[in-house]
Amino acid sequence: MAKKIKDIDEEPVEEEVVGPPSPLVYVKAVFLLLIIVGGLLGIEQAAKRNSRYTQKEVPKIELNLQDNAAVEDTVEQGRDLLDDTMDLAEEQKEMVLGEATEVAASATASVKESMMDYVYENTVEVVIQKMIEQLPEKQREEFIEEVSAK
Repeated sequence: MAKKIKDIDEEPVEEEVVGPPSPLVYVKAVFLLLIIVGGLLGIEQAAKRNSRYTQKEVPKIELNLQDNAAVEDTVEQGRDLLDDTMDLAEEQKEMVLGEATEVAASATASVKESMMDYVYENTVEVVIQKMIEQLPEKQREEFIEEVSAK
């Protein structure tokens, strides 16, 4: 990030005036945010769609058989298996949503960091350069010597 300060003895060079960022930068940022929000909404809708199937009531099976311990035991095991499967599906849904949220958060942090770097490079550095150029010649030389020594 640090740029070398030009020697004062050099010929003055026309400097490019840096204006505000182009509208395309804002379009790209909005587009990225829309993609992230759309992905989160899509995952949420998919999770809701899947949860409809897991939350339906299980019809109770009534058997008109004689009291048989083996049949009752089998029916009980089937209900336990169904409950376990529904619990597992719920856990998987929460895990997928958690991972999607984490990916969205990391993408947002990455975009934020990139935008901050861009703004810093195009504002703070330019302001510092302008300030140095506006210093009186003696102070500018002292500043250059001090920076060069470090």
